[in-house]
Amino acid sequence: MSKKKILSISLLSILFICLVIMYYTNKLYIIDNFAYKIITSIKSDLTTSIFKIITMCGGFLFSLILADIVLFFNRKKGIYFFINIFIILGINTLFKYIFLRQRPQNINLITETGYSFPSAHAMLTIGLYGLDRKSVV
Repeated sequence: MSKKKILSISLLSILFICLVIMYYTNKLYIIDNFAYKIITSIKSDLTTSIFKIITMCGGFLFSLILADIVLFFNRKKGIYFFINIFIILGINTLFKYIFLRQRPQNINLITETGYSFPSAHAMLTIGLYGLDRKSVV
């Protein structure tokens, strides 16, 4: 494993641990409030559309489509992508039921259900685009 990948995994792990500590000390509202201020300060039809597209690119359906495309060009890497997606979603579901964090109520740009932490979009995005970007090429 390369030094860059080890560094990336280490930094993401530290970030996750910090978020877990903030969760257990009831400090995640700080991030929620900060994000809410930013979102409301730039809120417009254009930015909402842009953020919806970005969100879609980190979603389950888009990840499956990406895995299908990779599978078409390279069977081994495509299978790896599918396995990666389902492992990430399994870990995400496990964590959601460990933390049981409700979604912030004051940000209603899109309708989501279920628990908010950790974000499946973020985990899929990091797992598929960030750490495995060499697998796509």
